[in-house]
Amino acid sequence: MDSGTSHTKPEVFILESLTLKDEEKNQRDGMHLSQALSLYNKNPVYYYFRTERELQELIKQFKASGYRYLHISCHGSASSLRTTFETITYAKFGQIVKGALNNRRLFVSACDAGNSLFSDVVYGANPGLYSVLAPSTPIHFNRSAAFWSAFYFLMFDIDSSAMKRKHLTSRLETIATLFDVSMFYAWNSAHEKKFKDTIFAPDTSSPISVHSVASLKSAD
Repeated sequence: MDSGTSHTKPEVFILESLTLKDEEKNQRDGMHLSQALSLYNKNPVYYYFRTERELQELIKQFKASGYRYLHISCHGSASSLRTTFETITYAKFGQIVKGALNNRRLFVSACDAGNSLFSDVVYGANPGLYSVLAPSTPIHFNRSAAFWSAFYFLMFDIDSSAMKRKHLTSRLETIATLFDVSMFYAWNSAHEKKFKDTIFAPDTSSPISVHSVASLKSAD
């Protein structure tokens, strides 16, 4: 859970880097998330970057900001994250964020970034990291934008000053199904003194599942 003594602010620091084509189409879910968070009476910080060097500087800005939640929006794969012009391996990303995520949570909106290799690398560079949340499969822009906006709204609606694991997991069970996304969640287990992980997959039999809704429509 978020610690009240960690001296961080329960705010979201958003970093985004997409393709030139995404930019042309204004498909920036990080930017849209920033606007949504402002409507929730939060004070998000948003930066768009295109290179690894810019990311390195922005991570320094994040650490200095005292913000508790780092949200990264970019393209990804099972072994790397991509900026507009470069590919950053998980190992390199771990070096970039080393020491910047202790007593903080990391949220990554990138296809396939939700896996134990990624979380282990980030945790290895930040033993005090609270958690990592990211999609474990490819996710389209419109679904991603809707998911993250709903996720933060639900979490801050419960408690605008902290995120507790029991609330995180209960909300993920619902919205993973609602938006038909598979989310990888890894957390720092103080009891077991290690990083643990699980995947929240959509329950297609649920009445709120998009598959169930589609079936109802076809039956009309």
